[in-house]
Amino acid sequence: MIKQYSRRNIFGLDEALNGKIAISAIMGTLDEVENSNTTATVPSTASIVELRANLEKQIEDANKNAKGLIDDTVESAADKTWSVDKIKEFIASVDDTVVVANISERDNLNAYDSLIAYVIDTSDDENLGDEAGNPYAYIYADGEWSLLAPLSKEIDTTVFVKKDMIVNDYTTGGSDKVLSAEAGKQIVDSAIPQAINANDVRVINESIEVKEDKLELLVNPVGDLIMACAEVSTDNGIEVVDASVTGDREVTLSPNESGEYDGKTARISYLARTADVIAAQNSDDDSDSDGE
Repeated sequence: MIKQYSRRNIFGLDEALNGKIAISAIMGTLDEVENSNTTATVPSTASIVELRANLEKQIEDANKNAKGLIDDTVESAADKTWSVDKIKEFIASVDDTVVVANISERDNLNAYDSLIAYVIDTSDDENLGDEAGNPYAYIYADGEWSLLAPLSKEIDTTVFVKKDMIVNDYTTGGSDKVLSAEAGKQIVDSAIPQAINANDVRVINESIEVKEDKLELLVNPVGDLIMACAEVSTDNGIEVVDASVTGDREVTLSPNESGEYDGKTARISYLARTADVIAAQNSDDDSDSDGE
């Protein structure tokens, strides 16, 4: 009786095949990657392309939403803001004017020449005679208040903005508050770019020296390594070794023998946030400058 052996057993192919990644473990779409999210699966190039397209769309939507916040035509809105130029124009128009309730509040102002005060109740101004009590405008000049012009009773004084109603940040909020030009500048120069960078992810390729079966990354990855492996340069060529993220900026190799790749260079690929990469690169540049 002839005993038959498979070619895989004869040539050791079973062991080699068991070390490979099964086709069923390759996630073809972004949804599959997100739903699986284990160290036993890897994203396909199609899912990575889909991820990039998804991120680019989120960035584009963030840009559109940010631009949609700015509207110089609105008079009042809790979900809109003026441009920096419009805010500067508005502040300039009211900078030298204040609205106070009565003559006593006017006299308690830290007045300066050219300051205009709109007084709602002028009952305490004896110089107005029968007109006392009606709203009037005063201008401060040469150390005293002088009558500027009478105001019509039909004027709605609630539309005037007091200085203490100007908010100099973009976190306080309030439908009856006015955003300062400085806070508007912070939104354009800082808040909007930060919102965009927070969603920006890129593929990072690093070549790192192996030390005690571990690699120290430039930044923390988003998820695990691409293909969950490292390519190690050895005297016999490139060897593919299983690897995974095991800590803060740390990747651990899984060689057949502990330490067999120490001192060798391993190449890995992973996803990382652009903002983290830029910050790490700037930090390295600063360190290089200090060393020089």
